[in-house]
Amino acid sequence: MAFLNERYPEAMTCREIAEELARDNEFVARVLFFLKEKGLAMQVTASPRGRDYVRWTKWTLTPSTKAKFESLG
Repeated sequence: MAFLNERYPEAMTCREIAEELARDNEFVARVLFFLKEKGLAMQVTASPRGRDYVRWTKWTLTPSTKAKFESLG
């Protein structure tokens, strides 16, 4: 989550996150879906221009999670 916090509000693909963390894509995807269930991360399915992503899903922190991170520091 620290990586997503550093790049907030930029949405990152699972592959980009996995490369940064030196982890397997499938493992990272499971973690991201877990964070989504807990309301800490969210899937971004469309570009800032409103076009749906066809080949991937991007991820970012929810605004409330970002606010929690900011209150810690």
